[in-house]
Amino acid sequence: MLEGDRIVSFVEKKQMPGPALINGGISVLRASIIDRIRALPCSMETAIFPALAAEHRLYGRECEGYFIDIGLPETLEQGRRELPALARRAAAPAP
Repeated sequence: MLEGDRIVSFVEKKQMPGPALINGGISVLRASIIDRIRALPCSMETAIFPALAAEHRLYGRECEGYFIDIGLPETLEQGRRELPALARRAAAPAP
């Protein structure tokens, strides 16, 4: 959940059904965050981000646009079908 750009809570989708914002894109972290990793493999979404949100040290930005989770073969294929149409741009108008 966002308050301005501050993320006040971070919960994996499997733990909280219903509508919510998604985590997607690029994460920019201070090098000191590496010290928080206690075991590998490490899920930033379950091991790091919830703690940073609780400490008021996690920020994000809500954006609109196309998003699809490509973590499953069927949604990856869906993205392959849908994305080309979204990426096409209209030709420049004639002078």
